[in-house]
Amino acid sequence: MRITRLLPALALPTLALLLAAAPALAEGNRAPAEVDGKKGVGYARSIGGTSGLAFNYGLTAHLLAEGLLGIRYVAYESEEVDPEFWLDLGVGAHFQILQAEQAAFSAGGRVNVMTGPAGEDSDGAPVDVTQFGVDIPLRVWWWPGEHISLHVETGIAFMFGPDDGVVTSDGRLVPKGMVIAIFDNFGTDLFGHIGLTFWW
Repeated sequence: MRITRLLPALALPTLALLLAAAPALAEGNRAPAEVDGKKGVGYARSIGGTSGLAFNYGLTAHLLAEGLLGIRYVAYESEEVDPEFWLDLGVGAHFQILQAEQAAFSAGGRVNVMTGPAGEDSDGAPVDVTQFGVDIPLRVWWWPGEHISLHVETGIAFMFGPDDGVVTSDGRLVPKGMVIAIFDNFGTDLFGHIGLTFWW
């Protein structure tokens, strides 16, 4: 009789515990390539030239948002040479068109802003350039483990510069106009666009 009375009393707490643990159990069983709700931080270099610290957030199992931030500052010993400052900013998203348990192929979109000295004017002084760009990045991802991913990026990049010109990702200054790169990393090795992300 005592056991019969005890079972109903334990049923409700046990059910509540199982319901509370269900999301964690489901998350533990999902494939590493499923990014829903995951957060990531690492390094990335875009086809459009921006590079730096990458922040990622999984919006759905196949869609993630990404932000890029890169800063470089150079101060020279000579006071006659002004310090140089570069800033890279990028905001975009990647959608996994194909997804396996530990790999994925994605296509997406990104907006870039880059500013800093590039090239020289007729007097030999550095030219400060602020340019905007739009990327259509294509990535192949690989998750060797649950918390680490590697990717390589190519795609199509559109770069719009001011009258001073457009800076390509290898540092060349293209005078007045727009640069369109189609599966062309501006002479850089494809492996130069490898990125690494830690996920949690």
